Amino acid sequence: MTVFVVSAELGAQSLEFQSEGYAGGFVSCILEADEIVAAIAKSKAALIEDGYEIRSVYSAYLFEPDQWEEHEEVFRLATSESLNGSVRYTTFEVYGS
Repeated sequence: MTVFVVSAELGAQSLEFQSEGYAGGFVSCILEADEIVAAIAKSKAALIEDGYEIRSVYSAYLFEPDQWEEHEEVFRLATSESLNGSVRYTTFEVYGS
């Protein structure tokens, strides 16, 4: 399995955003998959299951440690042993209220 970083923009209809009054937000999903297409599909499924409205998936990258060292949160999540088939989210960056 390979680790991927899939980033998405989320809409105002996301359950968590509705209660807070946000117009949308951005998040990256960190997960293991066999290929990038599967990583995107698994990320989308996890976000939908957790009640998020996906506006777009705007990037998907293979996690290569030397290229992500500056992004501490992504690096920490991607190198943790706790992935075990799960999808981990970075901190949500929200906008509008």
